[in-house]
Amino acid sequence: MSSVVYTHISGLSTNVVPVEIPSQVRHEGREELDGFVEHAEYATTIHAHDAGTVLLRVLDGGHMLELMALESGMRAARFSFASKIALQPALMMLGIAELHVLVVTLDGSVFRLRFVLPHLWTSTQYAPKEYRITSISLPIDGIVHIAEVGVVFIGLNDGSVLRLTARMSGLEHTGDWNEESLHGPPNYFPSLSSLMPSFYSGPTVPNPTKIIALGSIPPPLADSGYARATSLVVTLSRDRHLRVWLTGNGKFVASKQIPSQFFQTDALIARSTSPGKTPALEGHVIDSDYRPIVRVLPPVLDEDNFSPDMDAGTEVVVFMPTPSTETAGFFLLYRLSAQDRTSSRRDLNFVGRKSCSAQTEGWELRDFVVADDILYLLWNAQGRTIIQTSTYDLDEEEAEQEPWNTLSTDGEKELSPDSFEESAQEGDTLASSILAAILRPGAFSPYTLHIAIKQYEQSLVDVAPYILNTPYPTLAERIAAVVGSSVALTTDPRTGAQMWDRYWSALRRDWEGFVARCQAVERAGRWPLGLSRARDGSVVVLARERMGTVVALDEPMAVHALAGANTSSGTSLFGVAWSLRANIPASDLRLLEDALRSVSGDGRIAYSHDSVLRDVAQRHLDGLVPEGPAAFVRSGLGMLDDLEDAVLQALNVVGRLEYIVKMEDPEGGMGLAVGHDGELKKALTTAYIAQSIEARYDLCLSILLLLLFIALDDPDTLKSSVAAARACVMFHALGLLRSLAKQSAGDLAGVSGGYGDVEDDVLARFEALGFASPAPGAIGVGRSGPQYSLVHSLLPRANLSTSVLQSAHAFIRESGVLTDVALLDAEPGTLGLVERLRSLGYLDFSRELVMRLPPTPGVCYVHARLLMDLGRPDEATVLFEKVANNFGPISHLTETDRLGLETVLPPPLSLESACVYYRHVAELFNDACCLTQAIPFWRQAIEDAPPDLDARGMWSKVFRAYVDLGMWEDAYVVLVSTPYADLHRENVRQIVIAMCEANHTDKLAHLGFVGHHVEVERTLSFKARHADPFAWPDYAKILYAWHVFRGDFRSAGAAMYERARRLGEEAVVEEEFVQVANVQARCYLAAINSLELVDPSHSWVLLSVSSDDDLGRKRRRLTVHIPETRFNPDCKDFEVVQLSDMRQEHALVSARIELLGYYPELSYHNLSSPQDIVSLYVRANNFDLAFSTGRLVGADLSAAFVNLASQCMNLAASAESA
Repeated sequence: MSSVVYTHISGLSTNVVPVEIPSQVRHEGREELDGFVEHAEYATTIHAHDAGTVLLRVLDGGHMLELMALESGMRAARFSFASKIALQPALMMLGIAELHVLVVTLDGSVFRLRFVLPHLWTSTQYAPKEYRITSISLPIDGIVHIAEVGVVFIGLNDGSVLRLTARMSGLEHTGDWNEESLHGPPNYFPSLSSLMPSFYSGPTVPNPTKIIALGSIPPPLADSGYARATSLVVTLSRDRHLRVWLTGNGKFVASKQIPSQFFQTDALIARSTSPGKTPALEGHVIDSDYRPIVRVLPPVLDEDNFSPDMDAGTEVVVFMPTPSTETAGFFLLYRLSAQDRTSSRRDLNFVGRKSCSAQTEGWELRDFVVADDILYLLWNAQGRTIIQTSTYDLDEEEAEQEPWNTLSTDGEKELSPDSFEESAQEGDTLASSILAAILRPGAFSPYTLHIAIKQYEQSLVDVAPYILNTPYPTLAERIAAVVGSSVALTTDPRTGAQMWDRYWSALRRDWEGFVARCQAVERAGRWPLGLSRARDGSVVVLARERMGTVVALDEPMAVHALAGANTSSGTSLFGVAWSLRANIPASDLRLLEDALRSVSGDGRIAYSHDSVLRDVAQRHLDGLVPEGPAAFVRSGLGMLDDLEDAVLQALNVVGRLEYIVKMEDPEGGMGLAVGHDGELKKALTTAYIAQSIEARYDLCLSILLLLLFIALDDPDTLKSSVAAARACVMFHALGLLRSLAKQSAGDLAGVSGGYGDVEDDVLARFEALGFASPAPGAIGVGRSGPQYSLVHSLLPRANLSTSVLQSAHAFIRESGVLTDVALLDAEPGTLGLVERLRSLGYLDFSRELVMRLPPTPGVCYVHARLLMDLGRPDEATVLFEKVANNFGPISHLTETDRLGLETVLPPPLSLESACVYYRHVAELFNDACCLTQAIPFWRQAIEDAPPDLDARGMWSKVFRAYVDLGMWEDAYVVLVSTPYADLHRENVRQIVIAMCEANHTDKLAHLGFVGHHVEVERTLSFKARHADPFAWPDYAKILYAWHVFRGDFRSAGAAMYERARRLGEEAVVEEEFVQVANVQARCYLAAINSLELVDPSHSWVLLSVSSDDDLGRKRRRLTVHIPETRFNPDCKDFEVVQLSDMRQEHALVSARIELLGYYPELSYHNLSSPQDIVSLYVRANNFDLAFSTGRLVGADLSAAFVNLASQCMNLAASAESA
């Protein structure tokens, strides 16, 4: 059996700005679009060799052309045309290096877009060439068919064909075309019959010879098995004439009129007068609401009997619609004969006829294709897409032809109220459950949701115009905030009570109305367009807003589609189970499913599986099945030879995986010259996996329902039953996979691993968005919103050489979940899947899965990692400690638990070493900045470390963690306890600097640093010399306090003096000089006070020589008795600074400060000389300070004495005169 899996095209690429194609003709404004911009009117594909599969779509009401490379990561391209495109544009390969797109518009323009492989439109400078058609009236009213890269056929109303051939300049197309009208042999019968009206009931419709269908041989596939014949074009006119032409020279080849007897069946005659029907044949003219379709197939290559006549055997398949009959139409097969040697003529010989199935009455055939001797039909069944297949046996008698088969449509389900209930979680509200169903992967395309919410917002413009003002980061949050926002809670005017019932009813109607909008847009997007062939020869189904591929069903999907119709021992049990399930009401079935889901496979329940099933049956199934169906089920069970074996075989069918392939493409490109991501292949594989898992889940649920019936009917049957245990574990495993397939992966544009890009996070915050009050909406974001399930995120890079079925089975197998069923446990495959989800960032969903698993060591480890990622380190610590008991040389783990734990541990870890585990956990906490939780694991790792292990790194990290936490006493204990002496120096430096920066310098003296005080002084001295003197902390002050505390007053004085010198050397602005000078003066004073406490013979300090001499004091260099030639040139000179020198510098700074108060107009640069300072004091008549300062700084006081004597003499003279 086969089915079709689909994916939405809007999920494959982002919207792009279209390129405007210039035209020679000016066009007036376009008519308003009646449909949706992103819904295609036509679509086709081609395999473009190195560039992979290319998809062409006509959008925007026929004015836009979209090109997508489906097997590469290149961005889609769009081209906008002023005139509407005449269907059908074509993709054509010129050799293997160029892709040409030919477009004919209704206003008579022919455009050629040329792209060079493999990069196509991403790197090629395409220059569209336009040619204006002049030989026919415009706008074009006929069918356009592009037969080859340089040949275009246009069917005309008079039965002729306009043939356009491209002009060449060497190997290049010039852009010009030759126009030629082709006319077939004249048909004299209507003109002769018109002379005898009584014998002529001819056409009564206009344009009876109008061309209504065109077809040509499609481009060959690499593995098609067909020979490439001369290119032929076949036309079908309304007067039932088939004509064959050569595309190369336009030569007429053959003609055949379809006999009217094919239309005149008894059913047609009986129903031709039925009202509301359109007869397929009016007299001699085809006149149907639905169009006929012509396909040309090349002759099959016969290697044994080679014939130079390559056109002989070419087949023409014609579909003739007959909507007024019991079927939608029939197929005719004609075969081109060999060329007559004398007349060089050919004939179209009728080969066979095949009618469509009876169920197609009223359907429209959109397209058909022949692939591998199978005829595929694409039907539009009142808006539904139906695929039918049959053997390509038109050359056989109708009685011997194979019947039509309809492909399975299990995956095509619309949302219903039951779907809302199914998506609801415990504690969910009505709105959140509906939102979960809407966001379910595959339910609606991103474009559908975007259009639906846009329409909804427009309906609220008059009610709440502010709804359009607020943007939202994702489409999901936009829907959650906007839908239902106009529903308000009212109060009863008589009682004042809040009318909650009315509110909930209105809210439900509002949400269901939004769902109805989504379904209407989605149905329009599912309208079928055509069929195509993929690179591997498979059939591709194209619709307006989605595309799919025909795939073979695996055995569980086939059994599910047949609903138990098989008769083998493995599948006959499904018939009994299905009959039981059919007699259980949907609401009760949902309760049973929830009960089974809560207990099946859960290792935390300390009961046997048969007792659990018996309990569920007694609580939920007892009295639910009527006696008649119950007796039928008992009869069916009695026909089984061995119930246990039958259940096991049925479970084997449910879990069967038949295909083994590699999950990734080892060569990266599968022959493609550009990198590919196989996004289409991944999307189709995701859809197939979801359908396969859903089918398996339903089958397993049916088996469990049957086991519940048996447990209720005969409890002893299932005692110690391996089949019952395996069914429970299988149901649990499939439930996990089903949740995975139904869980949305969020916006593809987002970052997986973040909070806001996972849809379960949106649902978790749903209630916080406020539904009771109107919320503002947003103008649409085109492509944000749910895209695929988590399965898509877990799939590796697509392997283009494998089928969708093979890739799906490989994924299910490598997920490991079904592998655990054989172990009757939920490990280790499930744990590996959960750990992978956690690493991808889907934390909430991963934790939901973990909570379903028994608390084995592996589960506890993964749960602890999840809690860490969720920011709950304290809870993670408890679980990590619990897991730690299983490490070491002696372990009591079962084989399953050991395998599960080893599956999720990083590769370097092993169960034999507890030290490595503790170190690993500590590193996890350290990376998460959870130092409080990391320290105990590091200390435990140190305790469990083997003697020969170098533990320097762990000691350093424990010490550093205590320092970072500000736990100074603990850090000091680690410092003195560290057995590695080479770590002490660095640790002392770290803790001293950290304590200073944390303003805990009092702890320095408290701790003492016995044995490490030299390193403390060295660290503080280094920081005092090199740190910014104006920055905090002030290391010079800290060093000064440290020396004072230790009683080293000389070093304390040196520290403060050096700081004063550094302050004096810093360049400061005028406004800040006084403030800095005051600090400098206090430093000098502290240094002087410290040296005053030292013995006078030692009251000096030794400093390196400074080049500046701005303090006005002559430096006394250190006396050196070693020749200078013996010194390294880089050695610094030193100077001795006495206590008196410090007093002099202090006096200079103090004088500068005081003088700037007298003379604010002066710059401090003018106060650098001691002589200037004395002169300014004298000028201010402050002779006391002049003399005292002058004596301290050693300035010449003669001028001051002269000035003082002069003033005294002047005063004396003034007194005498008075």
